[in-house]
Amino acid sequence: MAWRIICISIAWLTILAINSTVAGSQFVAPGNCMVIVASRQTLSEANTWILERGWQGKAGIYLSRNGWYAIAAREVDASTADVHIASEKQRGRYPHDAFCSSGSGLIKQIVPPEGSEAPVVTELWGDFDARPLSFAEKRFLQAALAYQGHYQGMIDGSWGSRSQGALEGFTEQEFEREPTNADAALAGLFLVAAAREDGWDYQYFDALGVSVAMPMGKMMLEKRNGSYANWQHKTKNLSVIVDDLSFSDIILLHMDQATDPRNSEAPYTVRTSKLWVTSSKVRGATFYQRSELVGGTWATIFIGAGTENFGELALISGSITVGRAPRFLPSTDGLLFANMRSLAEEFKEDDTSEAPETATPRLGSNSDQRQTDEAEGDSTGSGFYINEHGNVLTNFHVVEGCDAIQVNGSPARRIAESSTFDLAALSTSGRPLPAFLRFAARDARLNADITISGFPYHGFLGGLNVSRGSISALSGIKGDETTLQVSAPVQPGNSGGPMVDLQGNVVGIVVAKLDAIAIANLTGDIAQNVNFAIRGSIAKAFLDSNGIDYKLSDQAEVLNPENLAKALQEATVLVECIVAE
Repeated sequence: MAWRIICISIAWLTILAINSTVAGSQFVAPGNCMVIVASRQTLSEANTWILERGWQGKAGIYLSRNGWYAIAAREVDASTADVHIASEKQRGRYPHDAFCSSGSGLIKQIVPPEGSEAPVVTELWGDFDARPLSFAEKRFLQAALAYQGHYQGMIDGSWGSRSQGALEGFTEQEFEREPTNADAALAGLFLVAAAREDGWDYQYFDALGVSVAMPMGKMMLEKRNGSYANWQHKTKNLSVIVDDLSFSDIILLHMDQATDPRNSEAPYTVRTSKLWVTSSKVRGATFYQRSELVGGTWATIFIGAGTENFGELALISGSITVGRAPRFLPSTDGLLFANMRSLAEEFKEDDTSEAPETATPRLGSNSDQRQTDEAEGDSTGSGFYINEHGNVLTNFHVVEGCDAIQVNGSPARRIAESSTFDLAALSTSGRPLPAFLRFAARDARLNADITISGFPYHGFLGGLNVSRGSISALSGIKGDETTLQVSAPVQPGNSGGPMVDLQGNVVGIVVAKLDAIAIANLTGDIAQNVNFAIRGSIAKAFLDSNGIDYKLSDQAEVLNPENLAKALQEATVLVECIVAE
């Protein structure tokens, strides 16, 4: 070990000596340096970076000797450059890796062509456009994508190919299409809900001079000793440790982590004169260690998380900020939050307009899908418990126009509804419930096995009906992306029942079957087993927008059919709609 430390120390002395060499530049005045905020391999990528960030007229592009294109923000006094850059990073105006260059490596200034700016897109359902978003909103969107497990990088508001790729990955996984502004808003809504439930906020460590975002509402301070602090999550396999270490200790810790024989894959490493990063995976867990030289202190943050908590780890590691970080939730005055409000309103709004009649095949009507009882006007449907407080999720059309609602024979009341997405949440007056269904963190994939439950033909068939099928298509009629097509049999009275995956996690809410008679009139053929369910992600967003509690599941074990049926039997309820005569 001693010879290794000596070799590393010699190498670092060499690097420091090289970095201290400063040459003149034709682009930078003597005594000044140029703030480089990004670099890209191609001119097209450099122009795109400027357009997406809204830096037109504020940044220049220079061809470097290594063939890359450097994006420069401004020229500043070299003696105060460090203070200026640190201040701008803290305000979110410069990305985390911005630095000041002597300009000796720049060989040519590039003048962008006129008319290269693309039109700005702000419509909710238009193709995603990052340019109108503020730096704070871009940081928040990066944090949201990190929390979803798609973004791995510094949360610095620098929207480039990595950030765009993360949003594309999120949208592909959820909807299998190119991202829209609404998708960015949906990711933001997910993080707002997590921030509310888990208390996500920045924690500033004065002894280290850095800030780290953590779910403070769920973290416990296990131990503190000087600059050392050990935080552990109350229920999850997640820990955050911070400390001020010597450079020799840093070398040992990072090298030991990087060379650990238990590593399941090659570790990711960064080694510079001011920053060491090591990220590795060992037996189903991920470990991230970052050591940064901050004002003479090697601030070190160590994060450990189980595989199922990778999103939290990505958010925490990406949030590390020198100095006091800005607010975790940015101002709600910007476009991103306007889109989030618009999307939430679409979940809440009561759309009473009727669609014009067309020859388009239709879903079964409300009267088709909720079973009519003997009492004229009364009807039944299905629902399921979503939390221990006895809240029930069902379809809007199941409780539409009801003068009274009963759940399993007891009174219930509506607490939220959306006719647009055909969802309604009910409150019951029952005691705390041990049995309720949790939501899957992700939507089910194409051809995935699913099980549904409900009370079809209540009064004729009798009790709960459980049936199995698969995801037939990832969209409904005319490509409706709020619903999934399923092969599990759906009958009147099934509406509002849960659709779960093999682990018993909710991935959808049964909503309707295709109108076979309408299909027969159009095609001369009877459609068989064409049924639909509302996406689980839409249901979660509906609950989030109305502040209704639900639980996500980390259940990975596949349940046998009997245990799955038992879980559904305990959580699925009969919903009765009573209409006064």
